[in-house]
Amino acid sequence: MDGPILRGRIADETAVSRRAFLQGTGLLLGFALTGASTESVFAAPASRVVENEVTGTFAPNGFIRINPTGAVTLVMPMAEMGQGVYTALSMLLAEELEIGLDQVQVQHAPANDALYANSFLRIQTTGASSSVRAFWTPLRQAGAVGRNMLIAAAAKRWGVDPATCHAKNGVVFDASGSKHLSYGELAKAAAKLPVPPAANVKLKEPKDFTLIGTRAKRVDSSIKIDGRRTLRHRRTIAGYEGCGGCYFACARWQGENGGREGRAGSEGRPAGGQYR
Repeated sequence: MDGPILRGRIADETAVSRRAFLQGTGLLLGFALTGASTESVFAAPASRVVENEVTGTFAPNGFIRINPTGAVTLVMPMAEMGQGVYTALSMLLAEELEIGLDQVQVQHAPANDALYANSFLRIQTTGASSSVRAFWTPLRQAGAVGRNMLIAAAAKRWGVDPATCHAKNGVVFDASGSKHLSYGELAKAAAKLPVPPAANVKLKEPKDFTLIGTRAKRVDSSIKIDGRRTLRHRRTIAGYEGCGGCYFACARWQGENGGREGRAGSEGRPAGGQYR
């Protein structure tokens, strides 16, 4: 076959493939986004989100819990697997809620696709580098809803227009700055107010971000370092309670020259060999 004719046919076939590819991916993207609603999580009553005491006096949606002590809990929809998602998603919430990242406590959400599905994957799962993209808007909206309600509660107590008040670091101030109330002090009053639709709440402009886009310390580092973090491989077996929570299995990797593969004993010590 003549060279120019062959090249022309290949070009035509390549063009068709590209068009088909774009059509296919466009359809896939449309499928992923269509019907991916977060209305359920914003309408979720506190009673539907209870696991490991994920409760709070002020619970305007499925993501936020604030107690009279001032403790702010993010009900975390995605799993931390070393990629920093606990910190990234906490930053989204904290940015709009007007609290410091160090004021956020993280509690993993219960299994509930209806409330915590990843809008890109359509189920409650972590993957495809989608956590921030999926929750970029929902978590910011959740924080903005909470902030507006807390400001409204403070304004009502002071008898002023909420538009004259502002929040910073978990505290609401009046226009002069002379009056202030913490989120903890406002939690009960805010819980009695009607929850505004998330779509109607104004979000910050990127130029006004103070947390998003900055370097931040990971929120889960300290609990892993000091042992407060409960790991899933920690088990207590009946009859061995006295050993202080023994490890009956461990991951092994032989990475030293001259080392021998060994088997871990019941107390986690190597039995007849080396392991790492």
